[in-house]
Amino acid sequence: VDAVILGCPFSSLEELEEISHHLQKERIASGVRLIVCTSHDILDLASKAGYTDIIHQAGGTLMVDSCPGAMGKMRPQNVVSNSFKQAFYGRSALEARTGVADLDGCIKAAVKGTWIL
Repeated sequence: VDAVILGCPFSSLEELEEISHHLQKERIASGVRLIVCTSHDILDLASKAGYTDIIHQAGGTLMVDSCPGAMGKMRPQNVVSNSFKQAFYGRSALEARTGVADLDGCIKAAVKGTWIL
């Protein structure tokens, strides 16, 4: 796995809380990009709650008001997402192999660098 993309459609405040909870004592594996997409308004609330700091400290990136798969700027080879929509973009726009997992599975893939069912 070289990219884990969460939040397509955008992550809610509750989802950002859950993501930060999973990442509390974790670090994203070397060579893996964790991208969490959300809206500007939710990002502000998540920042105030401390969720964004935890995601950043773990090595994750927050993308605001946009979707990396739809933009086609990344060129990962293996993407895992919690969204079928993102998996579609991963395959079509990014031309990557894609997999879909629940949030827990996505976080484990980002931390371990592999996706194991």
